[in-house]
Amino acid sequence: LVLETIKQAERCHQHRTLVLRLYEAHGSHVDCWLHTSLPVQEATLCDLLEQRDPTGHLSLQDNRLKLTFSPFQVRSLLLVLQSPPN
Repeated sequence: LVLETIKQAERCHQHRTLVLRLYEAHGSHVDCWLHTSLPVQEATLCDLLEQRDPTGHLSLQDNRLKLTFSPFQVRSLLLVLQSPPN
């Protein structure tokens, strides 16, 4: 699995949203966990235009996301980060 892109989302007005683009590079079916130290509030699958997939909500467990990939599949995720404490 290759994490190709991490960038600030262009289509979100909140500056707390990141886009991650990952792909499976070896032609295998992969189940994996994406671990992060970022304060993620919400995670959702999206398309290449960064529009949310209405059925793409991802549950966050202990700062980890469970992901599944088909051979050579590309997936994009939107990560909304928690607001910093005031």
